[in-house]
Amino acid sequence: MGSSVTRIDLPAPAERREKFEALRRELGSHDQAKERTTFSAYPHGFAVGSLIEIVGPAKTTTLALFLKEHPDLRVAWVESRLTVNPYALFQRGVNLRNILFVEAGEHAHWCLTQILESGCLRVVVADNSWASMDERELRRYQLLSESHHTHFFLLSKAPHSSWIPHLQIEARSQTDLHVLRRRGVG
Repeated sequence: MGSSVTRIDLPAPAERREKFEALRRELGSHDQAKERTTFSAYPHGFAVGSLIEIVGPAKTTTLALFLKEHPDLRVAWVESRLTVNPYALFQRGVNLRNILFVEAGEHAHWCLTQILESGCLRVVVADNSWASMDERELRRYQLLSESHHTHFFLLSKAPHSSWIPHLQIEARSQTDLHVLRRRGVG
């Protein structure tokens, strides 16, 4: 008895890489190594590929101002349970057409990892559930942000002692920002 073998020809790795890069370009993803994205409330701008923690009473309005200043950025807003009001962002001039709101429930870490690994979005916003987010996960988000040139904003109630964020900012008002800690490219 003879056995039959079905052969499947897969594209060469270089072909797959080229197709993937073409898809990224089509979706608006591109390399921005060591670039900074301007922000009127923070004169240094935000380094592309950095993990930024924003704390304080005006963290959401500060981020809304940043997004208003950059209406073409593609954004994922991920929370376990959505607390952000999209209409409030719209009232502040944010382009909602480029924001993907994700209510991730218990799958927030998986969602964040998939979004960052895709490299298709320039900004990822996450609420900080520090009770369930350990240093290893933060480090993974930091590395993914760097490798895919994505701003990762972590909105927190209070600053934490983690060494991972490149920049920790206290937002007292939309334009009154105080740097709590800055390391590396922050």
